[in-house]
Amino acid sequence: MVYLYKLTPSKKGSDYMIPVNTTYTEEYANSICDFYLIDERNNSYRLHSGKPKRLSDCLPLSIKCPKCNGNLTPIDGPINSNILILYECRHCKKN
Repeated sequence: MVYLYKLTPSKKGSDYMIPVNTTYTEEYANSICDFYLIDERNNSYRLHSGKPKRLSDCLPLSIKCPKCNGNLTPIDGPINSNILILYECRHCKKN
């Protein structure tokens, strides 16, 4: 099962993103979400975008962990302009 989290800004225009658990399919999320996370493996999440993005569009984002609400840390770069940065939660990784 794929866990998909829609990212919503904490307030309009903010780069501080909060994940919201959804029942969306990848195809649906890709059509309606600006940014969303997919649970890749233990405590790692890949940032995706419905529209092509540059790395400079993603780097300012501060994203909370869907499990513990800690900050996610980037650990790998983008695959292409829609499959973006890989993040991990170091807090969840320790526990």
